[in-house]
Amino acid sequence: MLLKLYTRLQLLKRDRGEGPVPYIIIVSIIAILAAAIAYTLSETADNWLDTVPEPSP
Repeated sequence: MLLKLYTRLQLLKRDRGEGPVPYIIIVSIIAILAAAIAYTLSETADNWLDTVPEPSP
């Protein structure tokens, strides 16, 4: 019984990956989200700075 369990666990450990394509897709999605967040933060900061009055001479 323990041998059967051990054999099944070894098979699960051996079959680890789906190939490189899903990882490329995940990395691409993360990069797109990071760019969107950076753009949103940049626009928010720019709009906030537009509300700050100019210093008077």
